[in-house]
Amino acid sequence: MNTVTFCKRCGNVVNTEYRYCPFCGDRRKSRTMNEIIDSSLSKVKSPVTPWRLVYLGRIEKKLEKLENDLEILLTPHR
Repeated sequence: MNTVTFCKRCGNVVNTEYRYCPFCGDRRKSRTMNEIIDSSLSKVKSPVTPWRLVYLGRIEKKLEKLENDLEILLTPHR
């Protein structure tokens, strides 16, 4: 039974018996699926989208209101 891995350069499935990737010609190096996923996810950064900014703004306003309410509650009355 032939085993396969993924080409490090182009990502295509390559038979482990090949010394070079038949798709891109790169010298073949074995990589497991977990290695590919880990390296891909490490490159992805969480984008700051407009809806996230709106959501964060709403949270900030709620926190400011809570802070003001706590200040009023904790301030000794004269």
